[in-house]
Amino acid sequence: MRSAKPTIKICWQLISLLISWIYFLKVNKAVFQIV
Repeated sequence: MRSAKPTIKICWQLISLLISWIYFLKVNKAVFQIV
């Protein structure tokens, strides 16, 4: 695992950010539907 490039770390950060963003949008949609 030490030979892994730092770009993999950045990729995982971007993926987790994207997932959290999608989740945030879904929650917002649900809130707007209630309102």
